[in-house]
This record gives sequence, structure tokens and C-alpha cells, in this order.
Amino acid sequence: MCCIRKTSLFMKRLVYLIALAAFMLTSCDQNEVIQKQSFEEPTPPTFVSKLPRFNAEALYVVGREYETLKDGTSKKSPKFKVKGKVVSADTLTLFEYIEMRLIELYPDKAYVGMAKDMAEEGTLAMQMYSDYRAQRKVWEISQGIFHEEEIETPGFTSIEDEIQLMAMTPEEEVKFRTLNALATNSEFATTADFEALFKVKSNTGMKQAAQLEPISTGLLVASVMGVGAGYAVARVIICYDRTIEMQQRDDFYKNKTGMLPDAFNHIYVSMMLRRYLSQPMAWLIMDVGWENIISKNEFPRDKYMDYHNNNVGRDTRYDLFRGKWLADMHKWELWGTRVRDFVNDTIHNGVKMNWLTTTDKETVKNERNSADKNKYIWYE
Repeated sequence: MCCIRKTSLFMKRLVYLIALAAFMLTSCDQNEVIQKQSFEEPTPPTFVSKLPRFNAEALYVVGREYETLKDGTSKKSPKFKVKGKVVSADTLTLFEYIEMRLIELYPDKAYVGMAKDMAEEGTLAMQMYSDYRAQRKVWEISQGIFHEEEIETPGFTSIEDEIQLMAMTPEEEVKFRTLNALATNSEFATTADFEALFKVKSNTGMKQAAQLEPISTGLLVASVMGVGAGYAVARVIICYDRTIEMQQRDDFYKNKTGMLPDAFNHIYVSMMLRRYLSQPMAWLIMDVGWENIISKNEFPRDKYMDYHNNNVGRDTRYDLFRGKWLADMHKWELWGTRVRDFVNDTIHNGVKMNWLTTTDKETVKNERNSADKNKYIWYE
């Protein structure tokens, strides 16, 4: 019996050693493949949207209209007239409803067939970013870079849950509840409702959220991902508003112009968009939406600087700004302070480019691609 036990123990150890050796050999082969595939750090893709732009608040209300009509919490009738014909929300997809309402609200920009274009463009853009993330993951493993696991941000469940999740200020809560009232009231919201509620305010960096219009594709992709159409847009609006509010504080960049406030804007809003939505959504909203639909940067240096700094906020330095997941979960003002301190240290954290308005696109693009992706880009 003793011999049998020793033999059994020996066999178990032998099997273990063989398995371990096989694992090590396999790991070596995989590491070799990883090293070969990850010689250069990948650069996020660029994608040019052809979709028209729409008021951010309108997109939120329209998305929430559909959701509340479907779940029975709206005071509106699920059956309504469109150009003299009775239409039921139950027979429409989210994209069809959005198209119909946007044509009604913005007949000069929205068009028949836009829902199909939204679906195709959104799917293609997200696949491009998914491919990039897969390449970057391989590169990070080859460099020994690992990130703290992040709990997935929940989707829209209730007004109160959303207020708590976003740690809204009293002013943000008032605006949020007002938008939701427009979505659920018995009458359908009009463009006059949005113009009366949210007048455009001037600022030094970005446009106020009431004037921001980059998220029609983002709205679509949010729903495709199964996280709800409405809440995603509301979070985008709040992130933009917070960026402007933080930038205009005395101890930040009030009454200051130049590249540092601009870098802060793009890094901070991108960081928050990832925190409250996801990394792909942050890319879609800022790189695809903001850069290609809203900002219309005249010179290549401005566009590619923004691309780079967006990525610093949502990816390469995101962990630094967010801090500990549980301890700093709702501390969006602290996140802003961290971004400000990072940006102000131009020596250690910035890459100064000698770009002029006449610098050609290929030069700018190549220098941006080769720049340290852990540092932000600026120029004088």
C-alpha cells in the first residue's frame, strides 16, 4: 500500500511537472508572438462621421421619449400622428423613432434613411476601435502594463439612481429633471422648448453643452451596446458642463487662453466620459463627434493635438486621474484637480511641438504618432 501511495504521488507530481513544462513552453511561444506583434505602440484610429449634428438636449429628450413610451411611464399616448398618419411607438425601433422625431424637429438637417446610416456608421466605428483595443492589449502585455479592474458603469435604471451615480450638483439635478419632464410630459417637446430652457453661454474653451451637438452617433451606439439611449446623452452633457465649470475656476484657468486650458478640457472630459460610459464611447464622442462634427479645426496641428490629448484622458493616463475605483468613485472635482496638476507640469508631462499653422498634415500626423502617449501635446 505504501509503494502504491508513493507511486501515485510520484505520478501526480510527474503529470504536474509535464503540464507545467507544457504551459511554460506555450507561454514562451505566446510571448514570442506578442513581442513580434507589438514592436510599436498602436495609435488610436481616426474616423470621419458624415452624420448631421443635433442639439444634445434634444437627443436626450428624444431618446427618453422612446424609452418611456415603450415602458409605459410617459404621459404621452403611444399612438400619435405624424404628417396626418397615426403611428405607434410599439411598431418602431429606437433608430426609426429617433429619425422620425429629428426630421420633425430639424427638417433642414435630418433625413429619411438616417437611422440606417447611423446604424452602419456606428457599427463600423466601434469595430475599428475594438480592433485597436485588441492590438493595444497585446502591446500592453508585452510591456508588462496591467490596469486595475474597473466595475462596469451601470445603465439607466431610474432618475434617482442616475442622480446618485453621477453625484449631481443641485444645478445639474434641476437641469436633468427638467429634461426628463420634457420627455415624459403629455406634449411632445419642440425646438422652442430647448431654446427657451438652455441659452448659449460664452466661454473660452469649449462651447456650452446646450450648443454641443456631437452625439447622434454616440446615442445610437449606446443603445446598440445595450446600455440605454437616453442616459448616455445626459452623461455627455454633464461631462461637458463640468469641464467648463472646472476650467473657469480661479485656481484653474479662469481668464486664461492658450494650449494648457485646451489640453485640460480634452483630457478631463475624455477621462469623465470613459468613467461614466466606456472607453470606446469616449473615443466615439470626442474623436469622431467633437473633432469631426463640432470643432472643425482649420489646421492639422489642432486636430491631431486634440486626438492625442483625448487619448491621454481616456486611456494612457486614465488610471492616474481616476485614482482608486472605490475610494474615488464619485470625486469628479478631485479628478479635475489631478488633470490640472498633470497639465501644469509641462516639463515632465508635456511634449512641446514646433507646429505652425502651415505645418502639413503628414508631418503633424507622424510626429503625433511617434510622441510619448503618456504625455500630452501642446505648442505655443
